[in-house]
Amino acid sequence: MRNTRLWMTLCIFIILLTGCQTGQLEEKQRSITLHGSRPEVANNLQKSPAMENSTTFMPLEVDQQSFRFIIGWLNNEEILLYESIDGKSVVSSYNVKTGEKLERLSLAQSIITAEISPAKEQLLIHTAPSAYEAQINIYQLDTWESIYETTIESAEISYEWNGNDESKLIVTAFYQDWSFATFLLNTDEKEMQQMQFPQPFILWLNDTDFVYLNWDTDSPSTTAPVVRKGDREEELFPNKQFYHLFSWKNVMMTISVSEEDEDSAEFQFLDSELHPLYTFEIPHLRKYSGWQIPYFDWVPTETTFMVIEPNTSGLSDEYAGGFRLVARNIANEQSEVIMESIDNAPLSCSPDGKYCLVGYQLEQIVLVHDKEMKEFLLFK
Repeated sequence: MRNTRLWMTLCIFIILLTGCQTGQLEEKQRSITLHGSRPEVANNLQKSPAMENSTTFMPLEVDQQSFRFIIGWLNNEEILLYESIDGKSVVSSYNVKTGEKLERLSLAQSIITAEISPAKEQLLIHTAPSAYEAQINIYQLDTWESIYETTIESAEISYEWNGNDESKLIVTAFYQDWSFATFLLNTDEKEMQQMQFPQPFILWLNDTDFVYLNWDTDSPSTTAPVVRKGDREEELFPNKQFYHLFSWKNVMMTISVSEEDEDSAEFQFLDSELHPLYTFEIPHLRKYSGWQIPYFDWVPTETTFMVIEPNTSGLSDEYAGGFRLVARNIANEQSEVIMESIDNAPLSCSPDGKYCLVGYQLEQIVLVHDKEMKEFLLFK
């Protein structure tokens, strides 16, 4: 999950840069075709042994004035959260099964954004010493020691971890005039190298190659081609356009408009060598500038894609058709409806897929095996 302030700023940047190209910002084969209807979803998704037991949890009680945001999942049972206590920025872990809360870090500066690395080994904390600087600190999570620190001139930053080598990150710095610069950070070598990209939002395809949507900055558009940059630069999937791109370790996902039904979105999953893994279609919602990106998360241990889907297509501003939470396993192509009714809001799932936090403050918890949703944050 990323901080709301950051996303709003990045959205403004894209609006200024491309007019209508906000789709890329919206918070890493065998086809199921809709033809205007919603896909059939089985209720027999194969579960791992960890998901067979009934799920328990302990709600998290927080002070409404002190609580800032939940950072993410530290492991299968613990989350990290950020609170402002007595003028300090406090990062704590909380065990959702036992209710144990432990203070892990206390910082003098306010935290702008924070993100746990994909392998849950490191924590990046972004603070701002001034309005024109971003300070990045990276902590090793088994020792809670700082392993890297740097300051970058910027008004805002975005960053992406290399899922295959977490010593490497891509960081994009945005300036006051909405120009940008992209850097490769290497925490092992303690160095930062500037990279040249025509677009600000870069993803890792594998350990060495990058992918990005190559938006036309001269003519506003709602879709763009995917470009791969390694030893050379090449356009992938010729004659096909996309409106969202994401990657995780060894998996890349693209979202495009269905060629058979423009009211449907086509999700395609590929491995790091770009071999197709799984394709499916769901309804999507139109916005004035393109299509609304659904909230989703990836459960790596289960090779499962969790997504909040609209029940039908329509206009996002007028839509009242409801949403559902669906688990889609890209290995066996089975799908399961977890929640028949759920708010269209940010989603963060535990690495084993037993829990999903939902909401703009991640204030609710879905017990995936039990198919129940409960209040998670209790404000006092």
